[in-house]
Amino acid sequence: MIVTDYQSKGKGQKNNKWISSKNNSITFTVFTNKKVQSNQLGFFPIIAGLAVKNALDSHQVKISLKWPNDLIINDKKIGGILCESKVMGKLSKFIVIGIGINANETKDDMHEFNIQNASSLKIECGKTFQREYLIGSILNNLQLLLLNFPNNIEKIKKAWELGCEHIDSNIEYYHNSKLIKGVFKGISKDGSAIIKTQNKLRLITNSSSII
Repeated sequence: MIVTDYQSKGKGQKNNKWISSKNNSITFTVFTNKKVQSNQLGFFPIIAGLAVKNALDSHQVKISLKWPNDLIINDKKIGGILCESKVMGKLSKFIVIGIGINANETKDDMHEFNIQNASSLKIECGKTFQREYLIGSILNNLQLLLLNFPNNIEKIKKAWELGCEHIDSNIEYYHNSKLIKGVFKGISKDGSAIIKTQNKLRLITNSSSII
């Protein structure tokens, strides 16, 4: 695992920049050489998101999850997840899980970075958080989920859907540069989104994003 107080060139989904605030953000990366079927790797942002939610629940902080990798509180993004992997044949050689959370940023920090529709745990909860304790809680939850994977897929799937902010809600997303509207129905066992469009169910991989 790699933890840093400051990340100067953070990367988000689709090569977007992830901006962190020195000594305020939580930014860390976990490496695992767990062997996983390649068609199950899309489930790892789901696992990581649930680990963060479970950890924050234990600190009396309620967040919701937005597919595929956003962490939401009071309709504002406070964090995100990026997972990458190396595959040999049909199995993963290693998996990298990157987690970034706005922990103790102030409103002035948000204005300085010109981040739209984003917030921090401190802003939303009105208190300063001990980042080390949060990281430890997240890692404990992540380890537990990974140890039992993939036997616990159905349990993770149900827990993630309970924590999702847009189950059965109208959503829009871009797929192959085309805007598609539908209803978000949940996630499949490979981590894809299940979208209902005009009485037809579609499976959308996490290469797309709900907007």
